[in-house]
Amino acid sequence: MHLSRFIVLLGFTVLCFGHGISCLAQTPYDTIGKASFYAKEFNGRKTANGEIFSNAKYTCAHPTLPFGTKLKVTNKANGKSCMVTVNDRGPYAKGRIIDLSKKAASDLDFIHQGVATVLVEEITADNECRLTHNHDTLTPKKFPADWQGHWCGVMEVFNAGGKATQVAMQFNVEPTPDSTRWQWQIIYDTSSRDYELVIGTDSTGFTYSIDERNGIVLPARLMGNTLVSTFDVQGNRIDAMYLLEDDLLRVTILSVAGTDFRLTGQGTDASPQVHAFVPTALQTAVLTRRK
Repeated sequence: MHLSRFIVLLGFTVLCFGHGISCLAQTPYDTIGKASFYAKEFNGRKTANGEIFSNAKYTCAHPTLPFGTKLKVTNKANGKSCMVTVNDRGPYAKGRIIDLSKKAASDLDFIHQGVATVLVEEITADNECRLTHNHDTLTPKKFPADWQGHWCGVMEVFNAGGKATQVAMQFNVEPTPDSTRWQWQIIYDTSSRDYELVIGTDSTGFTYSIDERNGIVLPARLMGNTLVSTFDVQGNRIDAMYLLEDDLLRVTILSVAGTDFRLTGQGTDASPQVHAFVPTALQTAVLTRRK
């Protein structure tokens, strides 16, 4: 064989071999089967990877997937989904492919049935956007019950020049003897604002409102898993949003100068006039629920 022909064949072999490796690359885990959930007796025990198990977290047991693998689990009966992380081995009952924490099973709404047929999909860098898109909409929360608890974190306050300061924040949501009112207490450092969440449709058609207990009552609307309230005070427009994501509560408060705006646009159908308002401050916090 001529050397040049051998080199060509060798090159072809290498290319085919490389292509073969690509074709043999593992595809993300994707299967349908039966799911169950942990009993309460497992709380506080060690999982197979050494973590302490909690039925209040989004975790699961799987027979073979590596610890730390992120999974999207969808109940085939109702379409509800949640995201969980593998931190244990199991299940050991015949015919089941995954054991979920009770929190995850509750989101999938099969607590009473005990077992559900689910689609389990591995979340990777390539499919994360597709699988987690609208996750907040896919796993609706019960309001205000799922917001209940004592939340803690740090509020970051930004002004037009950048981050201005940080302040410790606590947020307490608890029922009261009056089923139409819940404690809605916000504590910045040591300054407490003892508000109440009022449940019940008022004359404006809003189902919820925040009663500041000083004569000010702010209508609020639940949009997905976010409670939204918008109001003007002393020349500033305030948008307050409380988004529940699993065991995190994201608080965002945007302040806009209501009288400071820029008029733009040409006043035509293609370019209508727009009042562009100037943001003056942004407050953000990611709060965790204290057990």
